[in-house]
Amino acid sequence: MFFLVEFDDRDKMLLPYSKDLISTAQFEEFIFAEPQLFPLRFNAADVPTKRITAMRREPTRNIALYEVIYVD
Repeated sequence: MFFLVEFDDRDKMLLPYSKDLISTAQFEEFIFAEPQLFPLRFNAADVPTKRITAMRREPTRNIALYEVIYVD
């Protein structure tokens, strides 16, 4: 997974998902602002299997008729 990162000097660069990237406040703000990036809020060791199963069983909400959605 790559992210287009814009630096203070307006330079833009594609950076891979890495510990350096995920440790920034900007990355955290970005993943909380984009609902489709919800899984990136956790790492695999921190999330118990029961929680993942419960999340998958939750009904889909807030979808309007003819709205385009992306499902994993």
